[in-house]
Amino acid sequence: MRTTHLFPALLCTLACGSDTARSRINFEVTAGGLTQGGPVTTESGWTVELSTAELSVAGLYFFEGEPLFARVDRRPMRGRLLGLVIGTAYAHPGHYVEGEALADLLQPVTLDLLAPDQPLGQANGVSGAYNSVRVVLKPAADLDNHTARMAGTATKDGVTVRFTAHLDLDRTIEGVAFGADLEASGGKVHLAIDPAEWVRRIDFGSLDTTQVVELQEGTQPYNAFTRGVENTAAFHFTWIPG
Repeated sequence: MRTTHLFPALLCTLACGSDTARSRINFEVTAGGLTQGGPVTTESGWTVELSTAELSVAGLYFFEGEPLFARVDRRPMRGRLLGLVIGTAYAHPGHYVEGEALADLLQPVTLDLLAPDQPLGQANGVSGAYNSVRVVLKPAADLDNHTARMAGTATKDGVTVRFTAHLDLDRTIEGVAFGADLEASGGKVHLAIDPAEWVRRIDFGSLDTTQVVELQEGTQPYNAFTRGVENTAAFHFTWIPG
């Protein structure tokens, strides 16, 4: 895999005579939850309300390569992500080609996905077509050395399960869809993370209803939680001109 640090690649682009003229740009990045913790109905019919949803994001890398699972349509609003409605899949896992590195942001932050939007910092890079993003997840000290943590209740047919869970992932999420033409500074990127994806495939039916249950590694609920945190569909990037 190519190096993930932007600026050696950028210097080569400028020095080696790229066919595409690029200019240096910078932009703010903010992040938060896609919703504010409203009820989610899982695939197995449980209604889930989260009281905790936290995620440690260690870095973001922006690329020119197309994303893994969604084609971005720039019609009719150039530079905005319209791929929130997933279009035709045209790539498969393991076939992601990141293309040219355009920008990065290497400031770790722990996000409360049930709180208002939070600043991530300022990304630095070059102008171009920003089509995909690499999201780096790592354990954080301010998250008790976890990467993701959640808690809540799940209800179905009069039965209520109270649960907590955490993950200690050191994981890179490749090929997340973006879709913005960044030609100059003067806007910001917003990352909305959907914690509904964390619980959508969990079946709470086998869990104890008499006490708060910690999801256990190797079980269906834990594995479904892990897949939800790693799902590219949980990450939504939008360019907001300013």
